[in-house]
Amino acid sequence: HPVLVLPGFMADDPSTAPLRYVLRGQGYWVHGWNLGRNLGPTSHVVDGMIERLTTLYERHERPVSLVGWSLGGIYARRLAQRSPEMVRQVITLGSPFRIGASGRSSVSSMFDRLRPTHASDVEHVLRDLSDTPLPVPSTAIYTRTDGVVRWWQCLEAAGDRSENIEVIG
Repeated sequence: HPVLVLPGFMADDPSTAPLRYVLRGQGYWVHGWNLGRNLGPTSHVVDGMIERLTTLYERHERPVSLVGWSLGGIYARRLAQRSPEMVRQVITLGSPFRIGASGRSSVSSMFDRLRPTHASDVEHVLRDLSDTPLPVPSTAIYTRTDGVVRWWQCLEAAGDRSENIEVIG
Protein backbone atom coordinates (compact mmCIF):
# COMPACT_ATOMS: atom_id res chain seq x y z
CA HIS A 1 0.00 0.00 0.00
CA PRO A 2 1.08 3.63 -0.40
CA VAL A 3 2.99 5.48 2.33
CA LEU A 4 3.54 9.23 2.63
CA VAL A 5 6.47 10.31 4.82
CA LEU A 6 6.26 13.77 6.42
CA PRO A 7 9.53 15.33 7.69
CA GLY A 8 10.12 17.00 11.03
CA PHE A 9 10.54 20.69 11.71
CA MET A 10 13.37 22.22 9.63
CA ALA A 11 13.81 18.92 7.74
CA ASP A 12 12.99 18.00 4.13
CA ASP A 13 12.63 15.00 1.84
CA PRO A 14 16.39 14.25 1.66
CA SER A 15 16.40 13.85 5.46
CA THR A 16 13.74 11.12 5.21
CA ALA A 17 15.39 9.35 2.26
CA PRO A 18 16.93 6.55 4.40
CA LEU A 19 13.55 5.80 5.99
CA ARG A 20 11.82 5.84 2.63
CA TYR A 21 14.52 3.56 1.19
CA VAL A 22 13.94 0.97 3.94
CA LEU A 23 10.16 1.13 3.55
CA ARG A 24 10.47 0.82 -0.22
CA GLY A 25 12.64 -2.27 0.32
CA GLN A 26 9.76 -3.78 2.31
CA GLY A 27 7.48 -3.46 -0.72
CA TYR A 28 5.60 -0.25 0.07
CA TRP A 29 4.89 2.50 -2.47
CA VAL A 30 6.69 5.25 -0.58
CA HIS A 31 6.45 8.96 -1.31
CA GLY A 32 8.09 12.10 0.05
CA TRP A 33 5.98 15.13 0.72
CA ASN A 34 7.52 17.29 -2.08
CA LEU A 35 7.01 20.54 -0.16
CA GLY A 36 10.61 21.55 0.53
CA ARG A 37 11.92 22.32 4.00
CA ASN A 38 9.38 22.04 6.82
CA LEU A 39 9.37 25.56 8.26
CA GLY A 40 6.21 24.93 10.23
CA PRO A 41 2.54 25.03 9.24
CA THR A 42 2.65 27.71 6.57
CA SER A 43 -0.28 27.99 4.18
CA HIS A 44 1.96 26.41 1.50
CA VAL A 45 2.57 23.36 3.73
CA VAL A 46 -0.99 23.02 5.04
CA ASP A 47 -2.56 23.25 1.58
CA GLY A 48 0.24 21.24 -0.02
CA MET A 49 -0.11 18.27 2.34
CA ILE A 50 -3.84 18.05 1.73
CA GLU A 51 -3.22 18.16 -2.02
CA ARG A 52 -0.42 15.56 -1.78
CA LEU A 53 -2.55 13.15 0.25
CA THR A 54 -5.47 13.56 -2.16
CA THR A 55 -3.22 12.96 -5.18
CA LEU A 56 -1.73 9.78 -3.69
CA TYR A 57 -5.13 8.49 -2.59
CA GLU A 58 -6.52 8.98 -6.10
CA ARG A 59 -3.42 7.58 -7.83
CA HIS A 60 -3.32 4.38 -5.77
CA GLU A 61 -7.10 4.12 -5.35
CA ARG A 62 -6.72 3.19 -1.70
CA PRO A 63 -6.01 4.83 1.67
CA VAL A 64 -2.47 6.02 2.36
CA SER A 65 -0.42 5.27 5.49
CA LEU A 66 1.11 8.42 6.97
CA VAL A 67 4.51 8.28 8.68
CA GLY A 68 5.37 11.54 10.41
CA TRP A 69 8.61 12.44 12.11
CA SER A 70 8.25 14.99 14.94
CA LEU A 71 6.20 17.93 13.57
CA GLY A 72 5.46 15.74 10.55
CA GLY A 73 3.60 13.40 12.91
CA ILE A 74 1.45 16.27 14.14
CA TYR A 75 0.63 17.02 10.51
CA ALA A 76 -0.14 13.32 9.89
CA ARG A 77 -2.59 13.25 12.79
CA ARG A 78 -4.30 16.42 11.54
CA LEU A 79 -4.62 14.93 8.04
CA ALA A 80 -6.16 11.76 9.50
CA GLN A 81 -8.69 13.80 11.49
CA ARG A 82 -9.56 15.89 8.46
CA SER A 83 -9.74 13.09 5.85
CA PRO A 84 -10.01 9.68 7.57
CA GLU A 85 -11.34 8.05 4.40
CA MET A 86 -7.98 8.72 2.69
CA VAL A 87 -5.78 7.53 5.58
CA ARG A 88 -5.04 3.86 6.32
CA GLN A 89 -3.05 4.48 9.51
CA VAL A 90 -0.79 7.00 11.22
CA ILE A 91 2.68 6.23 12.55
CA THR A 92 4.45 8.99 14.46
CA LEU A 93 8.17 9.07 15.23
CA GLY A 94 9.06 11.25 18.22
CA SER A 95 6.06 13.49 17.53
CA PRO A 96 4.97 15.70 20.45
CA PHE A 97 1.28 15.75 19.55
CA ARG A 98 0.40 16.19 23.25
CA ILE A 99 2.54 19.32 23.56
CA GLY A 100 -0.48 21.63 23.33
CA ALA A 101 -0.52 25.20 22.10
CA SER A 102 1.46 26.53 25.06
CA GLY A 103 3.93 23.63 25.39
CA ARG A 104 7.65 23.99 24.75
CA SER A 105 10.44 21.86 23.28
CA SER A 106 14.10 22.49 22.57
CA VAL A 107 13.18 23.94 19.15
CA SER A 108 10.31 26.15 20.35
CA SER A 109 12.29 29.38 20.10
CA MET A 110 13.05 28.71 16.42
CA PHE A 111 9.40 27.75 15.82
CA ASP A 112 8.35 31.01 17.51
CA ARG A 113 10.62 33.06 15.23
CA LEU A 114 8.90 31.53 12.20
CA ARG A 115 5.39 31.92 13.64
CA PRO A 116 4.58 35.06 11.56
CA THR A 117 4.85 32.88 8.43
CA HIS A 118 2.51 30.18 9.79
CA ALA A 119 -1.14 29.73 8.88
CA SER A 120 -3.51 31.64 11.13
CA ASP A 121 -5.13 28.59 12.78
CA VAL A 122 -1.90 27.00 14.09
CA GLU A 123 -2.85 27.30 17.76
CA HIS A 124 -6.19 25.63 17.03
CA VAL A 125 -4.47 22.75 15.22
CA LEU A 126 -2.08 22.07 18.10
CA ARG A 127 -4.79 22.33 20.73
CA ASP A 128 -7.09 19.96 18.81
CA LEU A 129 -4.48 17.19 18.83
CA SER A 130 -3.83 17.06 22.55
CA ASP A 131 -6.39 14.39 23.49
CA THR A 132 -8.37 13.64 20.37
CA PRO A 133 -8.31 9.95 19.44
CA LEU A 134 -7.76 9.32 15.75
CA PRO A 135 -10.45 7.77 13.56
CA VAL A 136 -7.79 5.43 12.07
CA PRO A 137 -5.27 3.02 13.63
CA SER A 138 -2.23 4.76 15.08
CA THR A 139 1.20 3.89 16.43
CA ALA A 140 3.39 6.31 18.37
CA ILE A 141 7.09 5.46 18.41
CA TYR A 142 9.12 7.38 20.97
CA THR A 143 12.24 7.32 23.12
CA ARG A 144 12.79 8.72 26.59
CA THR A 145 16.19 10.06 25.48
CA ASP A 146 14.96 12.09 22.50
CA GLY A 147 16.62 15.36 23.53
CA VAL A 148 14.23 17.50 21.48
CA VAL A 149 10.77 16.71 22.82
CA ARG A 150 9.54 15.30 26.10
CA TRP A 151 8.72 11.62 25.70
CA TRP A 152 5.33 11.80 27.41
CA GLN A 153 4.20 14.35 24.83
CA CYS A 154 4.58 11.61 22.20
CA LEU A 155 2.28 9.01 23.80
CA GLU A 156 -0.90 7.80 22.21
CA ALA A 157 -3.99 7.43 24.39
CA ALA A 158 -4.74 3.77 25.11
CA GLY A 159 -7.31 2.28 22.79
CA ASP A 160 -8.28 -0.65 20.59
CA ARG A 161 -6.67 0.97 17.52
CA SER A 162 -3.68 2.68 19.09
CA GLU A 163 -0.32 1.66 20.50
CA ASN A 164 2.90 3.14 21.84
CA ILE A 165 6.31 1.66 21.10
CA GLU A 166 9.28 2.76 23.15
CA VAL A 167 12.69 2.59 21.50
CA ILE A 168 15.41 2.05 24.09
CA GLY A 169 18.97 3.04 23.45
